[in-house]
Amino acid sequence: MTKNIVKNILIFLFLLTFFDRQDAIAQQYTKEIDSLIVLVNSNELNDFDRAKICNVITWKLRNYKPEEAIKYSMEAIEAAQRSGNHLQLIKAYSYIGVCHRNIGNNSDALEYYNMGLDSAKKYNSKQDIAYAYNNLGNLYVLLENHQKAYECLSQSLQIAKELQDTSIMAYAYLNLGRAYTGLKEFPKAEEHLNKALTLRIQANAPKSQHVIVEKFIGDYYGALGKPEKAKNIYYTCMNDETVKDDYDLFASMYAKLSDIYLKEAQYDSALYYANLSLESAKFEGGQINIKNAYNAISNVYLAKEEYQEAAKTFYAEINYNDSAFGARLTEKIFNIKFSAEQYKKQRTIDNLNKENTEQSYRIAEQKNVIYLLAIVLVMGVAFVIILVKNNKKIKNLNQKLNKQQTQIADSILYAKKIQQAILPDASDFASCFSDKFIIYKPRDVVSGDFYWHYEHPDYEIIAIADCTGHGVPGAFMSMLGASALYDITVRGEHSAGIILERLRAKIKTLLKQNSIENTQKDGMDMALMVVSKQTLELEYAGAYIPLIYIRDNEIQTIKATKNPISIFIHEKPFEATKIQLQKGDCIYLSSDGFCSQFSEKNNTKLNIGIYKQLLLDNHLLPMENQKEIYEQFFDEWKGSKRQVDDILVAGFRV
Repeated sequence: MTKNIVKNILIFLFLLTFFDRQDAIAQQYTKEIDSLIVLVNSNELNDFDRAKICNVITWKLRNYKPEEAIKYSMEAIEAAQRSGNHLQLIKAYSYIGVCHRNIGNNSDALEYYNMGLDSAKKYNSKQDIAYAYNNLGNLYVLLENHQKAYECLSQSLQIAKELQDTSIMAYAYLNLGRAYTGLKEFPKAEEHLNKALTLRIQANAPKSQHVIVEKFIGDYYGALGKPEKAKNIYYTCMNDETVKDDYDLFASMYAKLSDIYLKEAQYDSALYYANLSLESAKFEGGQINIKNAYNAISNVYLAKEEYQEAAKTFYAEINYNDSAFGARLTEKIFNIKFSAEQYKKQRTIDNLNKENTEQSYRIAEQKNVIYLLAIVLVMGVAFVIILVKNNKKIKNLNQKLNKQQTQIADSILYAKKIQQAILPDASDFASCFSDKFIIYKPRDVVSGDFYWHYEHPDYEIIAIADCTGHGVPGAFMSMLGASALYDITVRGEHSAGIILERLRAKIKTLLKQNSIENTQKDGMDMALMVVSKQTLELEYAGAYIPLIYIRDNEIQTIKATKNPISIFIHEKPFEATKIQLQKGDCIYLSSDGFCSQFSEKNNTKLNIGIYKQLLLDNHLLPMENQKEIYEQFFDEWKGSKRQVDDILVAGFRV
């Protein structure tokens, strides 16, 4: 039962983060796109410019709302044809192909990619020819037709080399590496993937493009039979901020991790990542990723011989396929409408050119409308049948989901009470300082940051820590860290550096961190002070978290040892530093959450420089007043943005 509660808590916290990020993306979409849509719907644009703006809208919507993007790409095609804007016509064919690929309409994607290739050849646009072959190669890789992918990508690479276009070359090398991986020609796969990464690094491409190549290098190692290398690459990619909203990438990585853990018979981990893959895939909308995620979940339940849960997953997949079919019906109806409008306009032009009578035009138009209405009616009836069939199922599922969410929320709140019980009372914490404050803001309900103290008649030990992870995983680590600290200090140890050394050893033992190659790097960062009550001498040691103090209006920083409290590739002893405190000194300890927050105004991080200046500007005020100022500053900086990390800041005045 405990295992199920933990599993539900983990999934709930992911969903909490997921939907918050979904809302953020929706707001960003509204701000960036609405003005362009208003302009397109007005009569202020000529067709030449209309084609360009419709393509911009299509590209921005291609992943988030691919069905809506298709409408604007069709309008771009129409406007480009009317105005003779050949460049935008080629782009529109390519973009609409991407949209169809994203929703799983591979036959339509293939058709539009080929139309884009034909148009690029017609107007002799070498760069667009290379891109078209790349698009086709990418699609054939997805369809696992690796030989056909190789043929298209080789042509793309040849043209890119003639043009000396490193961007297209890198794209071609990347997809060739994927094709060779599928063909199990591993030396060639490694060669081409490394060439893609090298080219993007040399060209100073955005970091997100490096991460995408690294992800496929992870796929290569998985196919090669080196799961630990693959996992390490996936974890590194997932921690990169530049791809945090690339749900297609995350869905694929989560599915790959689920498959690796399934083969290792680590079923809980396999199921956890399969569920994350499904939620990411549903938000991104890619039918291939959704299908793969459902299959991953089913495979785990089958391996665990939990056949009832496996059946439920298959049932959910069937329901999804029904709804997806309904969505495709709606799209087909729109395509038919678009084609009919194109047909009517062309007939109008032909009739005017031939000077036919207005009566003959009306008759032809009426026939077209009748045909269109008949097709729409048939598909509409089919769509209604599907909706009625699924309505009852959806209602029952919603009731079960609401009950589960209530149970999970109750479990989270109980976990919060447990964590709060291990934190010191604000009045007792750091009693050797009369003027102090604590800012403690979990990103989720529970936190991976914690503060701790131990009081002895002669000295007091004070620590703040930032554990790996957020939410429930981070909270578990915080309780583990606090318990280990107590066990060390209650035995009389009061040397700051030795305490951290012994804490690292305990964490490695408790988490079974025996080998750097095959171990998850869970642990914590920490700043720890030992303050003598008689002499006011302070001894500090830190794992990545520095100590900042202000004396005589000058800010000073004692650097931490660049080692975490966990297994590490280059472990070195934690260095201790002693300072003699003076009356009026202000001491500050902080996890990295405060400085990692993004601004609502310009989307930049708060950073350590702004943080230090804020401390210097306000350090003469009483600590409680400082706390109010820092909290207000943080809230105004963050605005409506999501809090990205747990927040912990502590201040003390001598």
